[in-house]
Amino acid sequence: MRRIGRISVFALLLLAPGPAAATVIEVPIPGLTGVYLENGLPEPSSKTATVQLPALPSVIHGVSLRVHGTTALGLFSCDTQYGMRPYWLQTQTNASLNPTTGYWFTNRNGDSDTAGEFGWTEPFVGYGGPTWSFLLDGTGDVTIATFCGSPIPECYKQDPGANLTLDAVTLLVDGEFPTPAAVSTWGRIKAQYR
Repeated sequence: MRRIGRISVFALLLLAPGPAAATVIEVPIPGLTGVYLENGLPEPSSKTATVQLPALPSVIHGVSLRVHGTTALGLFSCDTQYGMRPYWLQTQTNASLNPTTGYWFTNRNGDSDTAGEFGWTEPFVGYGGPTWSFLLDGTGDVTIATFCGSPIPECYKQDPGANLTLDAVTLLVDGEFPTPAAVSTWGRIKAQYR
């Protein structure tokens, strides 16, 4: 009788799902790459893509966005107390995820201080009480918007305007992804002990 009890416990352990492994998975989003600004004109300045996670999470601890690309600063002429003066302004990129309640947002004040290649990683911050439950089914929409503009109305865009191209956009999901257990039938387990 003891042998059957041990076999039963062993069988239950084999059939139960494995422990959830806390890990960060990287999900490339090729639909968000491409030209966003060209000489200061939107090409377009925002894009949306649906993300499909490679595994279903049981819990999500946080999500970040990693971008890589090239940029050129935009030239503006600003009316100052000393007359019109030239100013070079950075491009800015932000992204959002929209659950049913609130929204998740990430923003970078400036992509780069100089023209050329840039890259950064920023976490999504919640506004309005969102949760990550909308991503538990493995899908979600990500929107990226870019711009280069002056916060004051006395600045006017000049040539050359800003350029921005993203060549890699990756969603980093920090969560627990259960490991599926091997499927075994009772007959196969019993046969191992005969």
